[in-house]
Amino acid sequence: IPYPVTVGFISGIAVILRDVTDVRAVGAEFDAGAGNGAVAGSRFAVHNRVPHIADADCVVLPTFYREGTPRALLEAASMGKPVIATDSAGCRDVVEQGVTGFLVEPRSANDLANNMERMLQLPEERRRMMGLRAREKMVREYDEKIVIERRPKADRQS
Repeated sequence: IPYPVTVGFISGIAVILRDVTDVRAVGAEFDAGAGNGAVAGSRFAVHNRVPHIADADCVVLPTFYREGTPRALLEAASMGKPVIATDSAGCRDVVEQGVTGFLVEPRSANDLANNMERMLQLPEERRRMMGLRAREKMVREYDEKIVIERRPKADRQS
């Protein structure tokens, strides 16, 4: 998923990995066997996210850039995955707190870790329902026809 691997993300993963063995940071060098939840790397991009999202129980995007609505979140929600994302303008448009996922305070490793742990502790059925609600939200609010209608008329004529 294209975003900088921030210190907050690394710290958040390190905190929860003490008790979890099956966590993957796609695109980053990740060594779960290191025993300390080590994640290395500074920037990465995964050009075909679909297989990684399909295998995920949840997608985490702790970005703090003002990047609009992140495509990775739209893709994850469209595929019926709950998400954990930064409480910022573009992410907030995709995530309904506690309904389709969780929003975390920008640059807060503790809040990220707490919400990752919270997601891990949810019963599988609850995570599945969050994913279904995320998918419903995408169909309801981001269907191609709806997005085209929202564009300014001048843009649609070009």
